[in-house]
Amino acid sequence: MKKIQGIIIILACLLVFIPGQSFALINMEVFTGSSFEGRVAGLEAEDDVSGMNYGFRFNALYRIPVFDFGLGGFMQGSPLTYEMKGETYKLNKLTLGIDSFARFKPEIAPVYPYIRAGLAIYDKSETTMVNSDDISITEFNFRASYYGLGVSYPLVPMPVIDVHLFMEYLYDISKVAKDNELRCHKLNIGLFMSI
Repeated sequence: MKKIQGIIIILACLLVFIPGQSFALINMEVFTGSSFEGRVAGLEAEDDVSGMNYGFRFNALYRIPVFDFGLGGFMQGSPLTYEMKGETYKLNKLTLGIDSFARFKPEIAPVYPYIRAGLAIYDKSETTMVNSDDISITEFNFRASYYGLGVSYPLVPMPVIDVHLFMEYLYDISKVAKDNELRCHKLNIGLFMSI
């Protein structure tokens, strides 16, 4: 968790030192993907936690030659399932927080690699047993984070608007109960538009 907070602080500090002639834009993203190889630490789950995830992000985008830096917010939803002691559980998560990224944009490359990190401000988990009406709801602040890397491919190069297709891998960590921690590997695909 401290590593993620450190990465976000470093990226925020870098934005302060961007030269004055650089300008800020708005970067908006929508994405969907799959959560795989997930585990709930503290439980002896019979199967991996798996499911999908979706969401959107928005960032203030700062550009310098061959680099873009973004700092903004995100919303991510994750309907997941897992099995424990012969019972199937549904785990629905909603996370809101701070997103940051740094993208390398060499002139000669057809794709642009980037790194990304995020920290939750609000994280809510709702667990239900498939054959039961029991619901367990847990809310945490600053208890979820992610980091990862990805690549984007420009689809519509225009003078004012950039539209890119992107694919990314994220490692997501969050609390789902007092003593249980959810760790998921995620693969996302989406579109972003910079204005």
